[in-house]
Amino acid sequence: MTQEERNLAWLTMALTLPTGYIGECCYYDRRHNQFFILTNLDHILNDDRLRPCFITNYTEEETVMLVEKLQRLEAGNDELVLIPRISIEHRTEIQTAYLAQFEGMKYFDLMVNTVAEQDHTKIFVLEQLLKEHNELNILYDHWFDFKMAQLQQSVTDFITTHALDLSSVNL
Repeated sequence: MTQEERNLAWLTMALTLPTGYIGECCYYDRRHNQFFILTNLDHILNDDRLRPCFITNYTEEETVMLVEKLQRLEAGNDELVLIPRISIEHRTEIQTAYLAQFEGMKYFDLMVNTVAEQDHTKIFVLEQLLKEHNELNILYDHWFDFKMAQLQQSVTDFITTHALDLSSVNL
């Protein structure tokens, strides 16, 4: 897998995190030309009193870099760009467009009802159904390709807006 492919996959993951999942936020750092994730717990690293009590798997170098990013974020540094998540409505539109191909299929109503339950806690509810339902999991690869094609516009918009060259961005 090339650097560009890894970055494309990472950016797609960042855009599709559930809208209600606040445990992690994904960013692009223009200064360092880098994608990164901050977790809620990472904010403890920016507190000199709490940091010694917080055990992480970060190296000292990674900790210093995260603290620097947290300080820049708190200062409102515009070189740190929050990667937006696609809306519930957009997720529903993608899934509904996919299902239009299968109208009249044996499990069509089940799939439509599942998509109607899309909420802020799931990436794509249809994906889970296709993985778990024995008679539907044959559609999973086709769904994955369709989903990725549909998400391409959101990815392209972010890349264009921020003038990114995915072959050079660091993870």
